Amino acid sequence: MAIPQVYEAGAEAAFASYDYIDIAEGTGIIILNGMAVQDDSGVDHILSRNTLYSHPKETTAATTTSSTFAEALSLNFDLSPFNLPRTLEGTAWFSLSWKIAFATSNQQAYFIVRLKKGAVEIGSVQTQTGATASAGVDEGWLSLVTIPVTTAVHFKKGDVLRVTIEGWARNPSNANASVISLAHDPKDRDTGYGDESIHSTLQMGIPFRIDI
Repeated sequence: MAIPQVYEAGAEAAFASYDYIDIAEGTGIIILNGMAVQDDSGVDHILSRNTLYSHPKETTAATTTSSTFAEALSLNFDLSPFNLPRTLEGTAWFSLSWKIAFATSNQQAYFIVRLKKGAVEIGSVQTQTGATASAGVDEGWLSLVTIPVTTAVHFKKGDVLRVTIEGWARNPSNANASVISLAHDPKDRDTGYGDESIHSTLQMGIPFRIDI
């Protein structure tokens, strides 16, 4: 005889607050979009469940001539402070779209994603290393990476979830600096990254323990 599953009152509402459920991990995943907001004081980078127009839709930084990898850009994407306590646990995923432009065939780059509670790092992961195939051609990549969070991280009311994304590049032989770019437009407008399959979204799935 099948054993009925009985949930405590409020379970349906708890499930509804997530974008999907990972039964194996016992977590609810919230999908967040990274984007930029700009006013007269400058540009900030935020995380939101909403699909809004980012301005600007990408961030570009010049690289330096170097035989070793050097950091070219670092962006902090912050979620609004939590109104209720949450426990982060499970496997977080991150989908990035990025490119190298104005480079020689020797240009290489990669990105590092750092998941944080405020300024404290929870875990990090590096994307694949991309390389330009020929001079003067923009090369675009779509990276999907994960960060396993095996030890529960508790967020109290007022705490902030932060995702820091760093772009690293090496440009050993080009006297003129090339650039790397990270797209972050929830509306997925054209990137011009040289490949129609390369999107301009920056998305991530953040797992939280389901409280039932």
